[in-house]
Amino acid sequence: MPFIDHKEIIQKLSSVQSQIRWCDESRFIAENLQYVSPGGYLNPFGFEVIGTTIGGNAVVRHRNEPSIYFADHTWYYNDGISYEDLSGDKKWHDIEMNESNIRKSLFLLADSEFELLEMIKDKRLDSILDEID
Repeated sequence: MPFIDHKEIIQKLSSVQSQIRWCDESRFIAENLQYVSPGGYLNPFGFEVIGTTIGGNAVVRHRNEPSIYFADHTWYYNDGISYEDLSGDKKWHDIEMNESNIRKSLFLLADSEFELLEMIKDKRLDSILDEID
């Protein structure tokens, strides 16, 4: 998916100050290159980096879905995923790289850009990121 498909959402989200650095077109390309983590590992499964945190982790969105997720840049490698289950047992899990496991590893931030925008406005997103990033 090209940047243009995310541009409107990124513009809305970046209209309110937060600790997320939203991608412009050149950063979008750089964050989603093959072998760049996590973008390059998530792209084959439909997820693309639309922003990054202060800690260098990613805010991602699926090409065909409205939900927005957090992905740590250290969780993904060649054929595997080693992630902390932030929404479950808080333990570390080592699993193989496939679409189902990518979905397990991602931490849901919001069900839509509208919900995320509200979370940014009332500083809930910054609070969540301070805990997990």
